[in-house]
Amino acid sequence: MIWVKLLVCAVFLLIYLSKKKLENVVKEQNKLLDAVLNNVDAYVYMKDDQRYFRYVNDKTAAMFGQSNDNIIGKLDSDVIGQEMADHFWQSDKLVFETNEKQTIEELADDGEGNLRHYISIKMPHKISEKSRALIGFSTDVTELYQLKEEFKKQANTDALTSLYNRRYFFEHAAIEFNRAKQHGL
Repeated sequence: MIWVKLLVCAVFLLIYLSKKKLENVVKEQNKLLDAVLNNVDAYVYMKDDQRYFRYVNDKTAAMFGQSNDNIIGKLDSDVIGQEMADHFWQSDKLVFETNEKQTIEELADDGEGNLRHYISIKMPHKISEKSRALIGFSTDVTELYQLKEEFKKQANTDALTSLYNRRYFFEHAAIEFNRAKQHGL
């Protein structure tokens, strides 16, 4: 009889130790995942189809001026304001409606009156049978956008006079010539 009790205790001890080991492995994996996502040069977030944040990395939390724990579980409009939340919901909704990955160019005010340009990749994720979410990766490409605009300007204007150059003239002359041909002039 005592052997049976010892055997039962040994089985329960093994189950307990296995569970603890598994919990430690899961904690370690979560730490590694957080380390990766917090060092990616992108804003990473997860929102469900009811517009609640399920995850944000440190970069996203810093952009919103709040801690991760203060954002997770909150409605998007409670974190970033109704107008901005509705703006982003338009592209979020597209992911839920199509159930396909979307690459979107987004514009947002940075809170200091500066317009920021983002390339966002948003993909659907099924949490459970009844719960859907999207995973988003948004990269700030404002500097690249500004460089592109500056290169366009330099390609079409004279550096000394800031007047339009020959290239600009020939491009627009060709457009106007084609328009005149279309109208029989």
